[in-house]
Amino acid sequence: MPEKGKHTARSVLKTYWGHDTFRGLQEVVINTIIDGKDCVAIMPTGGGKSICYQVPALLSEGICLVVSPLVALIKDQVAGLNRRGIKALELTGGLSFEETNRILDNCVYGGYKFLYLSPERLLQPLILNRLSQAKLSFVAIDEAHCISQWGHDFRPAYGKLATLKDLFPGIPTLALSATATANVLEDIQSKLNLSQPTIFKDSILRPNISYIVDYTEDKTYALSAHLKKVGGSVIIYVRSRNHAIDVARELNARGFSAAHYHGGMPTPDKDKQMTLWINDGAQIMVATSAFGMGIDKANVELIIHLDLPESLEAYYQESGRAGRDGQPSKAVILYHDCDKNRLTSFFVDQLPTIEFIKTIYRQLCSFLQIAYGESNDQLFQLDFISFCDHHRLAKNKVYQVLKILDQHSIISLRDNYKSEYKIKFNQSSQFVLNYLQDRPELAQIVLPILRNYTNCFEHLVSVDLSRIAHASNGTVAQVSSALERLFKQNIVSNERSDSDLSILFIQPREDDKTINRIAKEVGMVLKGKIDRVNRVLKYVENNQTCKTVQLASYFGAKNTPNCGKCSVCMVPTDLKPKDLEIAILETLSEGPKTSRELSEATGSASKLLTSSLKKLLKKDRIKVSLDNRYSL
Repeated sequence: MPEKGKHTARSVLKTYWGHDTFRGLQEVVINTIIDGKDCVAIMPTGGGKSICYQVPALLSEGICLVVSPLVALIKDQVAGLNRRGIKALELTGGLSFEETNRILDNCVYGGYKFLYLSPERLLQPLILNRLSQAKLSFVAIDEAHCISQWGHDFRPAYGKLATLKDLFPGIPTLALSATATANVLEDIQSKLNLSQPTIFKDSILRPNISYIVDYTEDKTYALSAHLKKVGGSVIIYVRSRNHAIDVARELNARGFSAAHYHGGMPTPDKDKQMTLWINDGAQIMVATSAFGMGIDKANVELIIHLDLPESLEAYYQESGRAGRDGQPSKAVILYHDCDKNRLTSFFVDQLPTIEFIKTIYRQLCSFLQIAYGESNDQLFQLDFISFCDHHRLAKNKVYQVLKILDQHSIISLRDNYKSEYKIKFNQSSQFVLNYLQDRPELAQIVLPILRNYTNCFEHLVSVDLSRIAHASNGTVAQVSSALERLFKQNIVSNERSDSDLSILFIQPREDDKTINRIAKEVGMVLKGKIDRVNRVLKYVENNQTCKTVQLASYFGAKNTPNCGKCSVCMVPTDLKPKDLEIAILETLSEGPKTSRELSEATGSASKLLTSSLKKLLKKDRIKVSLDNRYSL
């Protein structure tokens, strides 16, 4: 591994990443860390934040601690470093004591350059104690906005990271984030106890992205119109899993090429859909917000939000996945009047009370059979739908509670589909062996089960279908079919359970006491959610101020010039509302028309047309039918 003095930052960049020069603020951030100084780097999505700690870590002695709240991103980063021949480790939940100890031994003695872990993991006494024996180069805190209650992904465990300064004196800290308002930036500096940090704040502006709010009464038509104009890759963001599946299916039926992705999919399906899109086998990815973190696909030409995002921070990060090749690209929100009520209903009206949080927490503990006072490192699998149906609960509201419990380090929550298959042989081992003698195709699958799960005659055991498929040179489907055949013959009993959430209980169960400790913080977080929803509504409904200027202002940038290409800047200034109303009336004199037909006939932008239609309806000059056709 390179060390300071033998290599330069640029030579490391060239050797491991194949680039000759750095982008934006990367080089000055790297030099600041190499000089042993604390620093905060606010860089836009796609700005190459990971390079800012990966390069100096390779130039420094010891191991770099990388704190990240996202397990998926941790795994992606570690896999990427290992592919480049760089020694990196991850320490996530669900590991046994022996596995954890082995990883920590490697940190101390193994010459590794990176350890990635969550703040909750890092702050466990065992881990801090073992890391005190290692030589640390510096600490990199990714997604640092999570430390602030004003940040959109507030995570209280981040607030305890200031103790690292006491535990590892003299070790510099690099805090990174794609977005930070003035309040968040102040919190990052103070709550991490940084020592006179250098602040690097790259421009929030992405000059090659046009921010468009398309007001439309027909999202299906508007979506097709936007898709037909692009040749590069597309991401369409929707709010729900079913919506992602339905939109992808509909697009494929209309001749487009679309994949879909959501957090509840089995990992093999996620990988298949991701690979299809990454390799341009599908032009369009229809996804929930679970998709995109750590994805660096250069030719994304268009981002479309079919549903309103929950915050401008989320919107900026998701839209920032467009145009990473520097080519002109668009970030489009398709907006209908009813979206306002949908957004507030989903993110505001569903916000839980403290009493409701207490109720769900107790029910969750009972459902998973967590004893009072119990806390352990076991990863529990939760069938979320079954849990909600069992207690007759609104799924969206329950999920909000689980996210709050996750944010406040009561639990660690992951979208992680898992299917568990358990079997028990009802007949004796001799009977089974005799039965298999004349059935070689069945024996090929069943014998590996008998060899690997010797107690399967005594009680139900969990069988890894993939492992048996590999051992028998077959497929998972063939293994399932064979076991189903044995079940019908009453040779085995089976039990199958599916889960789409994994939960690790971080704090012991103390019911109301557990929730009372976080009640004040939760109240502030809920207020922050409401504020962020209101800012999204203000953004989509403000038709006077340049969209780029609005985004820049939200993140604290001043004196930003109009971009000249957003949905506000591109509206013709000489278009008079009165003239448009006359054109509408003349067109309707020919017969009833939809808003789409009126837009085509008048050549008017959708939002101007909508405004004029509302005025004419209010004046009783026109009327609208139940199938949304306008007439005189």
